[in-house]
Amino acid sequence: MNNQQNTSLKDRLLGADRPSRDAVRTTLILAALLAVLIVVNLLVGLVPKGVTLVDVTDNDQFTVSATTKDFVKKVKEDVTIYVLCPTDVMTPTLDALLARYQMLNSHIHVKTVDALHDTEFQKKFSGAESMSDYSIIVESARRYRMIDSSNMYYYIIEGLDATFTPQEYYSFRYSDSYVQIATAYYQQYGLYIDDVTHYCFRAEEAVSEAIDYVTAESIPHTYVAKGHNEKTFGKTLTNFLSQVSLVYEDINLRDVTTLPSDMSTLVIYAPATDFTESEADMVISYLSKGGNVLLITSPENATMPNLARIAAVMGLSPMAGVIHEGNANRYVDVPTALNPDINAKHTITSSGVSNKYTVVCPNSHGISAAATLPANVTVTALFTTSDAAYVVAGDGKETDIGATAIAVAAQNSETGAKLTWFASAEAFEDALVEKNGGNSLYYMAMALYWQSKSYTPVVGDIASVDLTEGLLEVNDFSVILLGAIFVLLIPAACLAIGLSIRARRKRR
Repeated sequence: MNNQQNTSLKDRLLGADRPSRDAVRTTLILAALLAVLIVVNLLVGLVPKGVTLVDVTDNDQFTVSATTKDFVKKVKEDVTIYVLCPTDVMTPTLDALLARYQMLNSHIHVKTVDALHDTEFQKKFSGAESMSDYSIIVESARRYRMIDSSNMYYYIIEGLDATFTPQEYYSFRYSDSYVQIATAYYQQYGLYIDDVTHYCFRAEEAVSEAIDYVTAESIPHTYVAKGHNEKTFGKTLTNFLSQVSLVYEDINLRDVTTLPSDMSTLVIYAPATDFTESEADMVISYLSKGGNVLLITSPENATMPNLARIAAVMGLSPMAGVIHEGNANRYVDVPTALNPDINAKHTITSSGVSNKYTVVCPNSHGISAAATLPANVTVTALFTTSDAAYVVAGDGKETDIGATAIAVAAQNSETGAKLTWFASAEAFEDALVEKNGGNSLYYMAMALYWQSKSYTPVVGDIASVDLTEGLLEVNDFSVILLGAIFVLLIPAACLAIGLSIRARRKRR
């Protein structure tokens, strides 16, 4: 009897302890599973982002092209891609794209930076603080290239390319006010547009070409003179030059004693102060040895003697005062906004004239050629006023000047030196380009093509991605249905399964 009682007591004690042991075992299993999940999550975090990204879009929005893959895999030097974003968080599309570049080559590094507040970064990359958020700077040990975020997207309104001239179209479609400009243009003809037809992402093309540019051993390209408070290229001009494959970089003439050997053209854009004698001598030496200069000036520059010395090498000199047009058919709105006659025969202007690309040149000064030009130098007027033009001096005195050149091209047939001179700096500013069309940008590009070797990327053509296509569209009914499935049905099913398992265990 006692043995039975002891056995019964033992069984009861063991039975009473079983739930506790089950709870401990369950807790240990859950803890082990949680630990496994944490370790797996950490390991996945170490995997390159490009490996974990899966592109499920119809038009491969997050997949780099075969052209980029073949090119990037061959890069053998370190390249850093800085993304300017104050929050350290990139846009998903850009983040996914750059992750692919890192996955393709360990030499490619991507870093985010707050350019607005990082003073050291600003010193290294002049002008970075004024670039738009999510812009990119691609750098190697050789050189760097800046890509504003506005140059990574463009807009298309079907039919607009046929309505605008090509240079207007390529200039405007990168403008933030593209739709407003297009709408206003259409309304002039009683037409209306509803919205952007296509919104395109061309960052892959821009980044691949930038990597090509910064890793090339030697590139003959354009330099833009700095150090005299020169005017800066606006976004429209910058984007336009990029689209026509005319690359450039700044050079502070105060920091050098000789001009770089890879300089194809030196652009001097309306300096606020004159060059020093030594700087002018350096540019004159460059011209004398067959160099090329693109000079863009305003009437204020006509009184700068050292700048005038540079032009004098090609037999040219500036005329003081602002030109007014006496012929009402040859100006726009005001007599100082000249609508000049354009040379139909020179290489720079012939194609523009055949396509009826007129220009507006506000606040211009005249350019005169010496009666006896230097040996082997020829000068051709590109833009010319009517014979009713007159000049107004600073004291208000008016002087008739007749037909006067406000843009010229000079060439030395022996040395090969070329100088193109546009005497209206305002003609290339964004505000005027957006108002009157991008024809001036076209003529500037043609001048650079005529007098310099432009950089041609070795990376092949890369198609842009149309962000208005291939997106997953979900209607309101689908949203409600999916919400009900994931928020109600799936949790309810899990709860029911759990209750069923618990009930079966109780019955055992």
